[in-house]
Parts: sequence; C-alpha cells; structure tokens
Amino acid sequence: MFIVNSYMLAVIFCFITMLCWGSWGNTQKLAGKTWRYELFYWDYVVGMVLFAALLGFTMGSTGDEGRSFVRDLAQADWRNIGSVVAGGAIFNASNILLSASVSLAGMAVAFPLGVGLALVLGVFINWFGAPKGDPVVLFAGVALIVAAIVCNGLASARMSSGRQSGGSNRKGLMLAVAAGALMSMFYRFVAAAMDLDHFENPTEGMLTPYSAIFVFSVGVLLSNFVFNTLAMRHPFVGDRVGYGEWFRGSAATHLVGMLGGAIWCLGTAFSYIAAGKAGAAISYALGQGAPMIAAIWGVFVWKEFRGADRRTGGLLALMFMLFAAGLSMIVAAGEKEPQTAARAELRAVPVIVETDMGNDIDDALALDLLYRAAREGKVEILGIGNHKLSATATDYIDILNTFYGFGSTPLAQGARLVANGEACDYTAAVTAMCDADGHPLYARTKSPEQIEESVAMYRRLLAASDDGSVTVISLGFATTLADLLSSGGDAISPLTGRELVARKAASLSIMAGSFPTATKPARAEFNIVNDIDAAVLLFDQWPTPIVCAPFELGRQVQFPGRIMAEGLDWAEHHPVVDGYRAYRPMPYDRAAWDLMSVLWVTAGEDLFTVSEPGRLSVDSEGYMHFEPCEGGTHRFLTATDAQAEALGRLIVETFTEELPADK
Repeated sequence: MFIVNSYMLAVIFCFITMLCWGSWGNTQKLAGKTWRYELFYWDYVVGMVLFAALLGFTMGSTGDEGRSFVRDLAQADWRNIGSVVAGGAIFNASNILLSASVSLAGMAVAFPLGVGLALVLGVFINWFGAPKGDPVVLFAGVALIVAAIVCNGLASARMSSGRQSGGSNRKGLMLAVAAGALMSMFYRFVAAAMDLDHFENPTEGMLTPYSAIFVFSVGVLLSNFVFNTLAMRHPFVGDRVGYGEWFRGSAATHLVGMLGGAIWCLGTAFSYIAAGKAGAAISYALGQGAPMIAAIWGVFVWKEFRGADRRTGGLLALMFMLFAAGLSMIVAAGEKEPQTAARAELRAVPVIVETDMGNDIDDALALDLLYRAAREGKVEILGIGNHKLSATATDYIDILNTFYGFGSTPLAQGARLVANGEACDYTAAVTAMCDADGHPLYARTKSPEQIEESVAMYRRLLAASDDGSVTVISLGFATTLADLLSSGGDAISPLTGRELVARKAASLSIMAGSFPTATKPARAEFNIVNDIDAAVLLFDQWPTPIVCAPFELGRQVQFPGRIMAEGLDWAEHHPVVDGYRAYRPMPYDRAAWDLMSVLWVTAGEDLFTVSEPGRLSVDSEGYMHFEPCEGGTHRFLTATDAQAEALGRLIVETFTEELPADK
C-alpha cells in the first residue's frame, strides 16, 4: 500500500484533507436548490462507500510496504472493526446535524462553529490518546482557532439580528454546536484501531488507513438507516420526507451528492494516511482547518454575508487571520518535539554487530572503536554475532569483550557459517597464547553453552528493543542477516524476521561492495562474493535505510602497522595487537574497511561525503549497483582527501588512547 514517509508530505496530505472537508458542502448547496438535505445525504453516503472501495483497490493495493487492502481486511480483529464502525456511526450522527445546520445557517456559519468546536475538543481527545508533537505550540494554535470561532459567531449574530430568519439561524447554531461535540469523538475510535506507528509493518489484527476508511464508511452507511431515517421522519426544518422521493431524483442530482461523499472520503483517507507520520492529533487538527475553507466558499462564492456592515466584515477578516495563524502553529507543533530532560540527554544508540572475525584484522580494529564508543556512552552494544567458519572466532570475540569490559555482552554463532581460507585466522593464534605458567593469556567470560544461535539472538534482542531504535552494523558477509530476514514467527515474536527488523531497527550500516573510480574499475567485493545469494536478498529486502561503506573508502584510509610493531606502552599484552601481528608478517599497513561502518555510527556525517538517496542492488556475479532515485533509502559513503586524513587520525588517536583501569 502507499505509505507517507516524510512529515512534509504528511502535512500536504492534511492540507488536501482540509480542502476536501471544507469543500464537500458545496455539493449540498448545489443539490439543495431542488433536493432536501436528508435525501442528499443518502447520495453522499453511497459516494463515500464507493470511493473508499476504489481507494482500497488502488492506493491500498500498490507498493511493497504494509499489507494490501484485501489482506488487511481479512486479518482485522473484530474488536478493531467494531471500534471503527462505532467511529463511523458517531461521525454520521454529527454530520447529519452539520448538514442540517448548513441548510439553516449557511456554510460560513455552520462549518466554522461546528467543525471548529470539533477541532478544539478533538485535538485534546486525540493528543491525550496518542501524544505526538509539542503540546504547548499545538494547544496555542488551538486557542487561536477558538478565537476565530468566536469571531465567526459574533459575525453571524450581527447578520441574523437584522433578518426575519433569526430563529432558523439560532437553530442552525445550536445544531452546529451539537455536531461539533459529537464530531470531536469519532477520530479517536478510528485511530485506536490503527497501528499508527507501523503502517509499513502493522500489528496483526489492527487496521491500516485503507481498510479503516472502508470499514468506517460501512459504519456510516449502516448507521444511516437509523439516523437519517429519523431525520426524514422528524426533520429539523420542513415537512416529513419519504424514501419514494429519493428514487424520483434525477441521475444528475444523485451524482452531485455522491461527488460530495467522494470528496469527503478522499480527505478522510488522506488524514488517516498522514496520521502515521504526523500523529493523530496533528493530522486531525490540520484537517479541521476545513472551516476556513468553507467560510471562504460561503463568504466569497455563495455570498452568505451579502450586505454585511463594516464591523461584520472586520470580524470575518479577523476570523480568517486567526484560523491561518492557528493552523500554522499546529504545523509547527509537529516539527518541534518538546525538549524534556530525558530527550535532551545524549542517548546511546543500541547496536547489534555482525562480523566474520578472523578473515581480516579490520574486524578486530572495528570492534576496538565500538567498545570505546560504548564506554563514552555513544552506543550500547546489544550483541555480537559471528558467521565465519572457525573453531576460535567466537572465543576471540569473547576475549575482546572481556578485555574491554563487555564480557556480559550476548555473543552468537551463525547456523550457516561461511568458510574462507585465503588468510591466516589470527583468532586461533591469539586464543592459543599462554602465560609463563601455561594458563591462557587472555581471560574469557562465556562458556560454550552461553554462545547463542545468531538468528535467535537477533530476534530476541530486537523484540526486546524500542521500536525504530536499533542500528545493525554488518562487517562481514550477508549470510546471517539474510537468514534473519527469512525467519518466521516464533515463541520470541509472532513477527517474521523482516517485519521484526522493519519495526525495531533504525538503519543498517554495512561494509560491502565496490564502485568504480577514475583510475580503477569496480570489483566483485569480498563481503559480497562469499555469499552472493544472501547479499542479493539483503539489499532487496532489508526494510530500513542502508548506509554502505564500499571497498574504495576503506582502502583510502590505512591503519599504520608501525603502531602494532612498536606496541602500546600502557598494555603489555593486547589481543588486537597480538592479532594484528599474527595476521600477516610485520610490518604492514591495513585498509580500514570495517572501521568505516563503525565510525559512520559513532562519529557522524561530518567525516564522510554521503551520496544522494537511491537504491543499492547486487547482481548475480557479485557486483554492486547504485541507482539514484527520489525517496530512495540507500546511500553510500566516500571521503575527500581531507576527510580521509581526519578519519585516519581519529582511528590512531582512539586506538592508542589508554583504557581506564576499570575496563
């Protein structure tokens, strides 16, 4: 289904909602010349249901994100369906009263009073039900809307005082107030049945915008047999009207009413769609800017204030200005989250690391950066997984965890391990080192029974994390992450692996791939060619943003071997130094490939040049491709010479800095 992924697009959708909700009443004015509003309302409801179905089978059934319209309806829990139907019934009662008010008092009066009151009450109801946005700015905007309503009421009173139809006008005002009170309640019933934070991966049993608007419209239709029948038999104005008169209406008259329902339905659907990004309160509030639109129609098109004196005109002008100012503040409320003390604190980024420890020494160097960032409170290491086929790789990671003070960090081994025998496995050399008494040189924390299976560890850690919080750092092959995406629901979580990642992960920082430079062609890069099928699946199916550090970036930044040759004066024995010395004959410098993906998470964007958004893919021969596209969620990193130099300095300064004694 189509999903809004940016706040500004959500605001645009809300403004379309405002235009639709403020304009559908024109169809009632057009039909009302020859057609009672009770009869018009049947056409309106039919148009609403038909258009909701059309939206479901078009926008609700396209795209790769979320559940399709039919599948979403089929899985919906009856309690959630009942909540949306109830919302439709409440709305229907309010809208019938509003339609009656329009027929008595006009659009320029009924909409600002009724819908404006609904805005004020509804924002409070929806914000306390699902708080999102800065409440101070939001409610200040609502206060301006209240002032606009007062101006509208004063202008209406001045007009009605000099007219013989003052009684009807007062009845219209009373109906508008009743309509507003009811209308403020319906949206919360609908929002409660939708998984507003996870349209792309909604909770089982809950509805998405397209199924919600369809069920809502059905609720309106069903309740209409009660509410509108009562209105026909006991009209607010005029004689009783029977169903026979509806069947005698012309096709053109019926189509005008159905158009009104379709216009309203489009606005409501866009409001539901935008709620996932803007929040229910802001989405509702912006849509309820409709009174200003309706007032513009009533004042300037239908001339409902024709003959008004200068003071009445001034009140109307002030009403428009207050509405505009209030709506602007409501938009600003969504862009500015309140800076509470908790939000102002620097929060550690939760990370899970996937490594092929032993294939290259850069994995060990990358973990050094990560441990130090964790000690500074920049990241929280939730777990580390390994997928290299090695008897000692996880033991070596356990040594590193213990040495740096993270011995309790969960550690896992993949069910599918990938062999690569091109280089010396330095993990075997370091784990075999002993002191003068023959005891292992480096302490360890975990027993073999405490090493988890990687996919199970990922699922456990993700399921226990806050939504959209975890950054995954991949320093090796795509094997385990592809297996995670392909995993099904289990006792840990009913969500599939892809659904779990979509809900819990924030991004993927990965070292992989190669891009051509001015002097060298692209290559089938090591981390990809060792499991091409997994890489293809990963870049095609991973549901969060991806930032890729390609081969060329790591090659641009070299770790100086002289540091390892000289050793560290503050550490007689160091597992990374010993691993570096065991990996290749000394002295040698080594490319900082994996370190780049860690530094992207721990050091930020300033040290890198980031590509435009697009889409990364891997072909059957292991070559990576990048296609720029608007709305793309993949990017790759490069570095200028100055940035590369700064990265190199940071790596050396970080590695050589003495660890605290309480490590």
